[in-house]
Amino acid sequence: PYIPVSLTVVTGSNSAYTAATGADVIMGSVVIPANLLGQFGQIDAHASMSYLDSANDKITKLNLGAPAVVSLTATTTDGLTIRKRIANRYTGQQVIQADLAEGAASGTTASLLAIDTTADVVVSVTGQKETATEYMVLETFSVEVLPTP
Repeated sequence: PYIPVSLTVVTGSNSAYTAATGADVIMGSVVIPANLLGQFGQIDAHASMSYLDSANDKITKLNLGAPAVVSLTATTTDGLTIRKRIANRYTGQQVIQADLAEGAASGTTASLLAIDTTADVVVSVTGQKETATEYMVLETFSVEVLPTP
């Protein structure tokens, strides 16, 4: 099914997030309708962000509801890409696998969340920067929902 995406445009001289610093700004969001995932459904979320290459912190988060699924702080780079799979163990608990190279084993335990997917839940990308003269741009954002009965 098609689920509409909502992007937040915070416009400055470069048409990017140039707003006040120190707070998360929702750059894009998707509402996953109640009960769509089913007991063992999955969400594949992908986001690409670009920003000014400087020594100042730029924080990008991928959120499922309120909690961050992943939070990345970057400096001295000009962008990043997030790819995350979030899977229901059942409708009230999600598992988030640690980042791995393809075919690699991990000693890192998967993260667990407790989000009620029998209610609407929002998948969002937020940006935060420490310097007002810098910018962040959400270049791409997609959410694929893989429901199960």
